Amino acid sequence: MFGFLAVALVGGIVERDKRDRARRRAQREAEEARQRAVEAEAQRVRAAHAAAEAERQAREAAEAQRRAAQQAEQERRRAEAEAERRRHADEEAAAAQRAWEAAEEARKQADELWRSGIPPEFVPTREEIDRMRAKHSYVQGLRHFAIVGLSGTGKSSLINAFRGLANYDPGAATTGVNETTTDTTRYPDSSHGQCVWYDVPGAGTLTVSEWQYFKDRALYVFDALIVVFGDRFTMTDIAILKTCKACKIPTLIVRSKSDQYTRSIRHDAGYETDPDDYSTRFSTPFLHAEEQARALLIQKTREAVRDNLAQAGLPQQRVYIVSKATMLQQVKNETVGARIDEFELHRDVLEITNGTYRI
Repeated sequence: MFGFLAVALVGGIVERDKRDRARRRAQREAEEARQRAVEAEAQRVRAAHAAAEAERQAREAAEAQRRAAQQAEQERRRAEAEAERRRHADEEAAAAQRAWEAAEEARKQADELWRSGIPPEFVPTREEIDRMRAKHSYVQGLRHFAIVGLSGTGKSSLINAFRGLANYDPGAATTGVNETTTDTTRYPDSSHGQCVWYDVPGAGTLTVSEWQYFKDRALYVFDALIVVFGDRFTMTDIAILKTCKACKIPTLIVRSKSDQYTRSIRHDAGYETDPDDYSTRFSTPFLHAEEQARALLIQKTREAVRDNLAQAGLPQQRVYIVSKATMLQQVKNETVGARIDEFELHRDVLEITNGTYRI
């Protein structure tokens, strides 16, 4: 009996151990399955994140590629526009070069004609006259005088004298040894009332060619021209006179600085230019030398102008020989010393102003 019970007890214990081992094995397997499930979920999440990151990177790469393509297109268009701009600029530069070359060729041909004695023709249009008169403040009812000629001939000083001003007076035109006038300058004349003076840049400079002087300075808009020359009556003066004749503009020919040239002639004859001794200054030999110098200046000047006008086929006209100091005395009605043509020049200017002068 006891043996049977012992066997049964041992058998129960063994069976229980089997069940415990089976349960523990099942628990381990369940834990392992859970761990695998957790790991699988983690892998799924990582895979999802990796897929999302890959998708984001792909989108960014596509956007960068789109922007790069857009920038490349913009650069291409800018390059094409720049190439087109350069092409137009090159065409314009080439056209400007051709125009300059044509103008230069025309100028050379005109110069050749001029040297051959044939002046270039110029007839301003009504529009050109109106435009340039507006530019120079031309006023109907006034007489507009332009002082013209080569640079350094005393044009500005002569304008000052006509206006009753010394060169140092306020409002006087600027004077100097070199050409000081770069733009045509307008000077109203209170001493004459009805006239206006224009100080015109000198011809024969680097900026004003010889035969174009009349056209470039719009001398055709003025009512009268005073052509001033110094020691030489030049082709430029002839060119101005010829064009004035064609345009029926009154001209007066003036040799300026007569006192300087007289002193030079007297000095060459052996007399000092400015003697300090009054007894010497008013001595008979000195006055005789002064008179001879003036007579020689007048003779040589009139002969030179007469011959040059004849060679150019122009009608003869008077040349006025003046000095600025004597001209200023004449205009101011002061006691005039040794004058030559200052009175006649002043008279004819007044006649042009009053409309009684005849060409």
